[in-house]
Amino acid sequence: MLAHFFGSDKISFSTTSDGLPGVTRSFTSLSQAAEEAGQSRIYGGIHWQFDNQTGLRNGRALADEVFFGFLGPVTPPGACSPGATTLCLNGGRFKVEATWSTGTSGAAARAEAQGSDSGRFWFFSADNTEVVVKVLNGCGLNSRYWVFASGLTNVETLITVTDTQNGTTRRYFNPQGKTFAPVQDVGAFETCP
Repeated sequence: MLAHFFGSDKISFSTTSDGLPGVTRSFTSLSQAAEEAGQSRIYGGIHWQFDNQTGLRNGRALADEVFFGFLGPVTPPGACSPGATTLCLNGGRFKVEATWSTGTSGAAARAEAQGSDSGRFWFFSADNTEVVVKVLNGCGLNSRYWVFASGLTNVETLITVTDTQNGTTRRYFNPQGKTFAPVQDVGAFETCP
């Protein structure tokens, strides 16, 4: 069933060449197929290795942005209840949660409010901040709510921000082993007021 694989790179498949009848290639992941396709452009004399690496990196970044930013399910509207793993920001309108994974372990991040518009998450120890998030009302400037986040980690992190008034959700993903890139999304929620 396709839904079982939603969100996974580990999809095994085979493809047959139209140009070379009888030639079939099998792959254990979408990444493996992308890497082979990129190498073929080098072998064909079309690109250099640095072009290939840049293209693969940019393709993964675009895929992460589309998947985590736009393809998530809509959450039914409802009130935000702050808790050990949930921040309720901007007057409780926005529910913010985060998960982390090292590849061998992971869990919901622990949350701690730092004011009405911001908070922090920790993974391993309460005195070790991993991610800081804030949701601001930018409606007077560009008719949007803004999301800013900063990470002090290279651990895989997924931040989920939900507008509890209409269920709109935005997700921000940082892959394992990559320095957390700042989030400065001034177009996050077109849900003013």
